Amino acid sequence: MITKSFSSKGDSCKATFSVHVPSEVQHVSICADFNHWTPGSDTMSKNGIGEFSATLFLETNKRFHFKYLLDNGQWYNDSEADAYDVNEWGDTNSVIETFLPSGFAAKSAPKAPAKAEKAAPVAKAPKAPKAKAAPVKKAEPPKAAAPVEKPKAPAKPKTADKPKAAAKKK
Repeated sequence: MITKSFSSKGDSCKATFSVHVPSEVQHVSICADFNHWTPGSDTMSKNGIGEFSATLFLETNKRFHFKYLLDNGQWYNDSEADAYDVNEWGDTNSVIETFLPSGFAAKSAPKAPAKAEKAAPVAKAPKAPKAKAAPVKKAEPPKAAAPVEKPKAPAKPKTADKPKAAAKKK
């Protein structure tokens, strides 16, 4: 049996391998793609109920072939592997898949406050030339209107001159 959990960033898969084997077996190791099929590189511990287990951290989004190697030289598949593939000797290998579950959203670690640094100058995009508008003809200021003459009061009718006193004759 294999149980898997993923790191909060989604960059590793914690896989716990557990297997029940015959009671006379004293040592079990996991041989796989991830350890170059090297016997004894990933040994399993025996618990009180006759089960061997080991927890490994594997790269995510991969598919690994593996088998258990018992101390008597017998190769043993996991009865609850994710899949089984035929190997080059015509036998089957167990497969563990470390693909992130659908909908998995990696949690980002809180960012440490950034050191105060001068920001690099940002190049400004060249300004597009302004389109020249047709010149606007300015309105001429209004011409001063000719002064309006006030109508003159009607002239007083001339009265007849008083007769002048006749000039004295000398």
